[in-house]
Amino acid sequence: MNRCLGKASWLLMASVTSGVVAIASPGQAASIAFSESLLEVTFNQDFFGSATDTNTDTIAIAEDGEVMVDAIADAAAFNDAAGADSCLFGLGNPGACNVAFSEAIGDDGNNYFGIGESFSEVIGDFFVASGNSFSFDFIASLLLETEIDRPDVEAAQATGEVSFALYGGTQSNSLSLLDTFTLSGRLSTLGSDDNFTEPQTSGALTFDTFFDTSFGGQSEFVDAFVEGSYSRSFDTDTYLQLVEVKTSSACVATAASQQDCKQSVPEPTGVLALIAPLLGLTGFSFKKRLHG
Repeated sequence: MNRCLGKASWLLMASVTSGVVAIASPGQAASIAFSESLLEVTFNQDFFGSATDTNTDTIAIAEDGEVMVDAIADAAAFNDAAGADSCLFGLGNPGACNVAFSEAIGDDGNNYFGIGESFSEVIGDFFVASGNSFSFDFIASLLLETEIDRPDVEAAQATGEVSFALYGGTQSNSLSLLDTFTLSGRLSTLGSDDNFTEPQTSGALTFDTFFDTSFGGQSEFVDAFVEGSYSRSFDTDTYLQLVEVKTSSACVATAASQQDCKQSVPEPTGVLALIAPLLGLTGFSFKKRLHG
């Protein structure tokens, strides 16, 4: 894989995909946390139907000092070539792209709390005739970074996840899990519960990776990039549903609110936990999504 990403590239991803994002340098802020999760996919056939969903939330409280938070979520699914222009890498059409970005920055002070959270989802419905295959190429990326200046006063935490799950079945209202992909991480500065989960390959799913991590101390990061492909053949007519989920969360706090930061930033949950309620409530409805 001929690819090498630096931190500046990650900031460009957020600004190009979803709007302008302001990032302060470590010298300008006492505490920094940010998280970005991104996925782009191009398929070998058109969507039969598709749906997208995004959500963001921010909280900023500063009694002594200053705090800035931001959260951005964007999602797109398209069959035509024009839709690919909305994606950073422009893999092609039909395709989908979505990003979740969260950032929190605390300035010098002794009593502040700030958190940004974002969620982005794409659902794609497909039909594969007997004897044909379903395939897609994808790029997944995850960046987490935390930094503090005063370990006795400040805390910074960030989590992020890129996940997708493919469901299939011969009946549109009865689908079972076929394959999953998850790339996730968590940083807690200072703290001992940092983690990074690498995705696993399968017979149908292959990929190349670039991973760079640094845990411990007052500055930590996870920098991950995955470029892969998926291909599966079917010997009977098959309905498919691909669910893509991105989450991100970033939090900064001083000593008085550090526990709130720990409680507010969730552990990565995995795509199965996130979408199980959705599948149970809505089922699989081509006509509803196709005709709005």
